[in-house]
Amino acid sequence: MNNRLIQRMLGQVAVYWVPTGKKDDHGRPLWSDPIEIFCRWDNVTEQFMDKNGDLAVSNAKVYVDREVDNDGVLWLSSATRKDPPGTALGELRDDANPFAQDHAFFIRRRDDFPNRRFDNTMRTCYL
Repeated sequence: MNNRLIQRMLGQVAVYWVPTGKKDDHGRPLWSDPIEIFCRWDNVTEQFMDKNGDLAVSNAKVYVDREVDNDGVLWLSSATRKDPPGTALGELRDDANPFAQDHAFFIRRRDDFPNRRFDNTMRTCYL
């Protein structure tokens, strides 16, 4: 797939929280500041092997425009690629807690598929 086709396909905007690896005083994970990423979010249930090698069923399959971390969190906003930057972040109830948003999900697996020339990569996440 060429880069232009991939970029055209990623017309939705998700909010992404990177895990910091640290916990608060109550043992809950701490997150980086949320960022907007372009994506294509497909609400499909598919069986997949998670990062631990266990069979799991997805809540969604998401194509993203950048590398993401397992255990990061994604939430689909109503914004599109055509909206001004910051539109999706403006929809957040609580930017410090990804799960304050309905239907925010952990990234349970991520795959990178480079093209034949290795000059472009399709990135897929299972939530």
